[in-house]
Amino acid sequence: MNCDLLIYHVLLTLKPFQAKPFELVVDFTHTCTDNRFKTDYLSKWFICMPDCFYYNLQACYIYNCNSWVREYTKYHDRILSTIKSSRKLIFLDHISRLNDFIELDQQKLPGHTLSLEEDLKAFNNALKLSHKDTKVAIKVGPQAIQVTSSEKTKVLGHSVLLNDVYYASEIEEVCLVDDNQFT
Repeated sequence: MNCDLLIYHVLLTLKPFQAKPFELVVDFTHTCTDNRFKTDYLSKWFICMPDCFYYNLQACYIYNCNSWVREYTKYHDRILSTIKSSRKLIFLDHISRLNDFIELDQQKLPGHTLSLEEDLKAFNNALKLSHKDTKVAIKVGPQAIQVTSSEKTKVLGHSVLLNDVYYASEIEEVCLVDDNQFT
């Protein structure tokens, strides 16, 4: 990913809105190690954005925050300290919550993100076994499995429900541990 080009694109896209209040939607559905900002570009991001951007930004709606984003923000805590606990950051745990803030025809979310909410079969009160056992809800759809934490965790100073999305094409192996468990 050419981060300089991305920063330039964002600056050009936001230029018409810099002189007036605006809201921003950040969709972390597909965010992972493969498409992250490297540390030097993350720092550059904050340097390149003009002050009027931060002043006129009324709210930043963050959708589908996942475990990877939580770890990334922890690792880059020093760089992200200026936005930590900001009231402008609004974490959304379900797509319908975005409707409370932004009209449906103005949302412009990617089709892949929207399709995750279609034809779901949900299993609540599951247990995610890892270094720390966590209660989760598992949502199985035609394209992906979503593992949503049942308990909120802190991300940038906000209490957030994490939603990890695993696309069928990314799943290499499923192992049955016993009748009630799989890995």
